[in-house]
Formats: sequence, structure tokens, C-alpha cells
Amino acid sequence: MDYTRCIKLESAWIGTADDDSLADVRAGQLGEAARSKHVEISSEVEKIVRPYIHEIEGADKSRFKTSLTYFQDMTENLRQVYGALVQGGEYHVIIGNSTIRGVDIPTHNVLAELAKYVGFTWQNYIKYPIKDHRTSIPRNGQGGKIEHEHVLTLVKG
Repeated sequence: MDYTRCIKLESAWIGTADDDSLADVRAGQLGEAARSKHVEISSEVEKIVRPYIHEIEGADKSRFKTSLTYFQDMTENLRQVYGALVQGGEYHVIIGNSTIRGVDIPTHNVLAELAKYVGFTWQNYIKYPIKDHRTSIPRNGQGGKIEHEHVLTLVKG
């Protein structure tokens, strides 16, 4: 999802961003396609993620690399949060699963495996249907509508 594109007009209207600042935001955005050229994917992250996304590689190598980059970025996020939490502290992740080039990606499962690799314990899980899509970001027919949100409760062990 190109979140930067979604906030660009609003940010310009209220005077909180210009093209240069938004370019900086985009360059740092998790899973940004341009980042995939500069982010090194660890062998462990690739080992965990590849089984979930291997079908994408044959259909679109660029999206495959971007997907790996997203999960590498999320692994770094998990590491940073793990380091900041006290023992027994909780991290609640709310995520919608993705469909990339017709391949359903159980993003919540992938993140749970990456969290375990980082040191978290997966304590709780809730899945619920999104009842009101009025606040959903338009996806322009790409990846389909996200019907459910998944809440992971990860505990620093």
C-alpha cells in the first residue's frame, strides 16, 4: 500500500508537507519498492518468508523482492520493539493479510514466525471482520479488499 500517496494531498492542503519531505517519507516507507534495491535480506528472514511468497517470484520478481523487503523491514521493527520492552511486555500488531499477484499471503502468520525468530512468544490472536470500509484506503483494484484484521499479541519472553 502506498500510504505516502494517500496522505500527499491532505498534507499539502494543511501545509505540513512538500514534495521533498514526502520523497523522504516514501524512501523510508516499509516495503517501498525502491528500498528493495538497498535493503539486504537476511538468510533467516528469507528462509521464513519464502515458503509463503515463492509463487510471486515467478509472476513478478520485483513484487517478490519488495515483499521480502517489507518482511525484512518488519523484522527490524520487531527487533527494535523487543529491545525496548521490559520482560513480559506486550506488542499488539494489527494487520490485514495481502493478496499479491493473485497469491494470498497470510501476513499475520509470517509476522508471528518472524516475531518468534526475534524472541517473542505469540500469546494471543484475534481475527475480526472489517465492518465499515468507509475509512479504508482505496486499493484501485490491486490486491482486493481486506475483509479481516488480525491482532497478534506478542510477549517479550
